[in-house]
Amino acid sequence: AVVARAAERRMLRTENKRLLSELESRIQELETAKQLLSTQAESDGLTGLLNHRAIHSRLQCLLDSDPQARIAVIALDMDDFKRLNDTYGHPVGDQALQYIATTLRITLGPEALIGRCGGDEFMALLPGHENEAARDAADRTRQYMDIEPFRNPDGVALPLRLCFGIADTQGAGSSAMNLVAAADAALYAGKRQGGDAITVHRTEKAHSPGDPDRSSFDALDGLVTAIDHKDRYTREHSEHMTGFALQLAEALGCSEDTYNIVRVAGLLHDVGKIGVPDSILRKPGKLTPEEYEIMKGHVTISALIIHGIPRLSDVLDAVAHHHERWDGKGYPNGISGDHIPFLGRIMAIADAFSAMTLHRPYRSAMSLENALVEIERGAGSQFDPTLAKIFIETVRLKEGLLQPTLAQAA
Repeated sequence: AVVARAAERRMLRTENKRLLSELESRIQELETAKQLLSTQAESDGLTGLLNHRAIHSRLQCLLDSDPQARIAVIALDMDDFKRLNDTYGHPVGDQALQYIATTLRITLGPEALIGRCGGDEFMALLPGHENEAARDAADRTRQYMDIEPFRNPDGVALPLRLCFGIADTQGAGSSAMNLVAAADAALYAGKRQGGDAITVHRTEKAHSPGDPDRSSFDALDGLVTAIDHKDRYTREHSEHMTGFALQLAEALGCSEDTYNIVRVAGLLHDVGKIGVPDSILRKPGKLTPEEYEIMKGHVTISALIIHGIPRLSDVLDAVAHHHERWDGKGYPNGISGDHIPFLGRIMAIADAFSAMTLHRPYRSAMSLENALVEIERGAGSQFDPTLAKIFIETVRLKEGLLQPTLAQAA
């Protein structure tokens, strides 16, 4: 019996060692798999660069770790990428994107963080750099592409042209949103001049004593311009919607200050769409549920941009709540009724009415009359019923519309 127990204990010790070894091996495999999944989640599948979310996250981490850090941001994309795809096919277009990714790795140096933000859009972060050093890096990239041009599968050299926009923390401040906005504004300024350019974001150096946040305003103005180039509908809709919001504010007898807030909020209410990928923002058809969730995020991004600018703090309520619903089924906070800020309720009506009465690639615009009927139907569910009634009466009076019959409404 003693021998049997000793033999059993030895067998158990041996089995325990085996199981512990297997467990350690499995833990190591799981850790490796976790690291691989984390890398894949942050990587662009085509180029191996950081993806849109990861590159923006890296920028925020750099600024959080050292708010005084010198960082240059380069936004770039390829001129006439669509023409390249149409002429040589998408496989060659993909090879061109991979070539650009490789070129950026070689020319920007090992400290650069490089990401592909979507389509032919790229972003590079250069810690410890300012505008002029970033310009030199962009110049190196162009020179390299001249010496080692991209070649198609047949070996034929195809000249690629890139447009660069550059901003740094010295000129655009230490806000990630402002930095990206300033770089985008510089990029699109180069695009307006014909492309194939390196454009540096500049701010006025002499600020008046009462204007300490001039660089923030410069970046915000550039960001609005950038959105206009990303999606022409957004700018048209913002201006169109602002007109209707001002009509309602005037009918309500709002003060001059409130009237001005509504005007600014209307123009800026969709500024967060700068963070929405082009593939979703410009999609000609209906969005998938996943794409719609990403699109909804523009409200939060808009609020984050405006939140940090003191002189725009009053427009925050209007911008942050223009997609809330009277019945609480809106977003991003799902608040209802009188809990929705007053200016948010005004903006919600004007925003919906503008969206219905403008043409989109996937549908024709509604007539003003039919759109007013839809506002009336949404009163008490989507819209503040009192404001909806006043809005309908105001538009009818201004546009000279007759009250539709029940048959017409149906």
